[in-house]
Parts: sequence; C-alpha cells; structure tokens
Amino acid sequence: MRYSLDYNKQADDFVREDGLWEFALYVGHFYGMPKDGEQTHDWLAFRPMHGDSRRYTEGLPIYVLIDENEIRITDVDDCFEVGEQILKHDIYAKGRKIFKEYQRKFFDDDFASPKERDYIRGIIQATMNWYECPIEQNDLYLFLQESKRLGRPIEIVPDEEENRGKHDGWVYYLKLK
Repeated sequence: MRYSLDYNKQADDFVREDGLWEFALYVGHFYGMPKDGEQTHDWLAFRPMHGDSRRYTEGLPIYVLIDENEIRITDVDDCFEVGEQILKHDIYAKGRKIFKEYQRKFFDDDFASPKERDYIRGIIQATMNWYECPIEQNDLYLFLQESKRLGRPIEIVPDEEENRGKHDGWVYYLKLK
C-alpha cells in the first residue's frame, strides 16, 4: 500500500463525520500483526486532528487505519502497537521545508505580492516575538503542510482564555481558515 492524496481525502472525510475533527494527518504505515491465523495486514495510519493547534485532552491515542477495502479507528488493543511503529516517520518534514522557504522569502524580501508578504511575515513573526509567547515550531510545521494540502490559509489567533488579564506575553494558536 502506498500513501496518496486520495487516501488522505478519505481519511479527512471519515474524521469529519462526527464533527470533532477537521482533518487527518498521515503518520505512516502500520503492519498489523496476524491474529487468529490472519495474514499480516498493511495499513496507512492517520491521526485525526482539530482545526486549530490548541491542546485537547482526549485519552488514548487515536489512529485511523485505511487499506484498499476498509477504514476504521483503532481500538484500545492496537492503538499502542500502531504508535510504536509509526513513530519512525517524520510528520513535520513537508512543513519544515515550507517554513524554510518562508524564512528565505522573509529575509530576502522576496514576495510575489503584498498579500503574500503580509501572510508570510505574520507567520514568521509569530515564531520569534519577544514580548509574546511564540508559536511552537512543530505546530507551525504541521499546520503549514496541512494548509498547503487542504488549500486553506492559516490564521494566528490570540487565545482569549489564556490571555485574560494579561498585558503582554500573550498566547496564540494556529487555526485553519
């Protein structure tokens, strides 16, 4: 089985069904261990993700598994087994590459339009503010790659709950528009 955008779209649609999640992040392959005489099974593994980078407490790790015939959520028995196998996959690589290109454009003042300049400057500045809490790099990498894949820009949003009563040192999070 090979990853494709079609499988990712299937996973996106699947996780949106219950309204809790916004998209599915591809995290790697999972080779299911044979049970009761079955063959080893090859799955694509995805993590259901919210449309913003705020922290949520949801319990055990949740994965969506897809093969040619089936799509399902992991149960308690196999969520840790899936997690052990997929930790070797770098889920931030594409976002890291996008961020490096944005940094190059920012420092070279090389923008295609004023709109692109404002968008990229906002993202770069959110990672290096001195008086505000910077956005976590891995969150930014993840949302940059998914923003590109989904064709939805990122919005940097002040966290009203965290910032209540503060004059500086504000906390921000990322949100897909």
